[in-house]
Amino acid sequence: MSSRWKRCVVAVVLATTAACSKSTPKEASKPAPVVSSKPPVAAGKGDSIRHLPAGCQVAGRVELAQVMASPALAPHQAEFGGALEKRAAGGQAPVLSRLFQQLGLDAKKGLGRASFCLRDAVRADANKVPFLVAVDGDFEADSVLDAMLGSAPAGRLAERKLGGTRVLARQGKLFAQAVDGVFLVASDEPTLVAALSASDAYKSYALPEGGAVAVVASET
Repeated sequence: MSSRWKRCVVAVVLATTAACSKSTPKEASKPAPVVSSKPPVAAGKGDSIRHLPAGCQVAGRVELAQVMASPALAPHQAEFGGALEKRAAGGQAPVLSRLFQQLGLDAKKGLGRASFCLRDAVRADANKVPFLVAVDGDFEADSVLDAMLGSAPAGRLAERKLGGTRVLARQGKLFAQAVDGVFLVASDEPTLVAALSASDAYKSYALPEGGAVAVVASET
């Protein structure tokens, strides 16, 4: 994997976990469920790995619940949680904190797996690589979008329809939820549309079994 691809993968992994911590361990104390042949049951109704589209040059998964339960992360969770409580007491609760409150979601237990995909990853400009991040957890269809609108300042998110699917947009990124509740973040419309329906495309990537994080890359 080239250094550019490694930077892209690291950026996507951090984006899916930075909301709940300042650092992410490579391994957790317990093995992750098998994902290469049969998708395990996710925390909510949907499984994010089943929303990985075909054509990913880099594909991977992060077991968020496993990462959050890791003893290695406990000191950072306490530090981060204390900072949020202090800001909330001063009337400055960040958008992310308000989002979890709107969802009634425990960030340590309510998130399941984050799956990600990079397409056309050999582009010279890494900032323009088409990407998808899919997250499953204890939330229903449209609940995350409703919470985003309820927690963000007025006018920050633009809402529209894409082929009948409700979509929020901000700074070139698209946010949607599949019918099974899986939350999707995509860089562009074609990538989002390709991920809206659950499929078995993930099987072609043969993601390694076990561990809190798994990544595979193809040169084609």
